[in-house]
Amino acid sequence: MNLLFAAALALGFLVSPAAPARRLASQRLATQPRLPSPQLPSHPPAPKAPAPSPRPVPAPPAAASAPPPKPIYFPGHRYDPKRARHDYRVGMLYFHLRQYRGALSRFQGAFRHDPHNWRALYQCGRTASKLRRWPQAERDWRLFLEAFPHSPKAREVRRRLQKIRRQRKAAPRPASL
Repeated sequence: MNLLFAAALALGFLVSPAAPARRLASQRLATQPRLPSPQLPSHPPAPKAPAPSPRPVPAPPAAASAPPPKPIYFPGHRYDPKRARHDYRVGMLYFHLRQYRGALSRFQGAFRHDPHNWRALYQCGRTASKLRRWPQAERDWRLFLEAFPHSPKAREVRRRLQKIRRQRKAAPRPASL
């Protein structure tokens, strides 16, 4: 039995647990011949550029090409958008808590640190009107319309300014007894 085992081991029919797995070429599994894989592109080809249109493209409207508003700088204040954002957010918190005096000072600080912040200037006017400081509200909103005439709130600001003007023109009400 040992002789039979030794002969089978020598011919490669049996593999000892200690020996590495060696097989003869005839004993390997029959597989398909290995062909080189086709070279696939790493990404799809770029789309072809469209042909130029025969018609000329119209120029954008004049309102879209308007220059940005001229900055309004305050002496002694540096441009600091991070601080302006913080002041604006705290001002909105105060505004929603109906602490209008604190909100007004925060909105003014936000506008000082970022003169392009139209939201802060709009809220300055809104808060001043809540405090019934009509001249300050009117001044803030006029400045808002001069600097940002095409902002989303411009229509509302114009309407509020007209309301303030009408209140000023109206005669004071007589005191009732």
